[in-house]
Amino acid sequence: MYSRRLYSFVFICGLSVSLCLVRLGHLQLVEGDSYRESIEKARILDPMQLPTIRGKILDRDGNVLAVDTASFSLYINYSLTRLLDDRFWQMSLISETDEDTTAEEAELALRKDFQDDLASLGKVLDVCNDLQNGDRKKLDYHPQQQKRLRHRKDD
Repeated sequence: MYSRRLYSFVFICGLSVSLCLVRLGHLQLVEGDSYRESIEKARILDPMQLPTIRGKILDRDGNVLAVDTASFSLYINYSLTRLLDDRFWQMSLISETDEDTTAEEAELALRKDFQDDLASLGKVLDVCNDLQNGDRKKLDYHPQQQKRLRHRKDD
């Protein structure tokens, strides 16, 4: 009697495992391509901004206490923000200038070295401008860097 129950249990477990393996094979071999295509289509969708969930928060008299508005946070790595600091440029110029190199040659070498970073910084500032719907001059950075960025775009 005990061996009969054991064989029945092993048979049911084996049948369950084989059914799972058959279903897995069917999903992988037969329907796998259609699932891959639907995943690829889902990845290509354009991003969209979702509306804010809540509206105004009112007190019992109908006065507005708070307004729910969309907000964005932008984090910029120090490798880009250092380009806005005059001290960085001064120290870099001092370290690049030696007996064989003039200040102008050192400045040209620095511009060439940081050209990609300055371009990335310009893109980040443009994104900030788009988010703020304001002028690039409203952003807090130094006039010398503005001149450098404009000069970089002219190159």
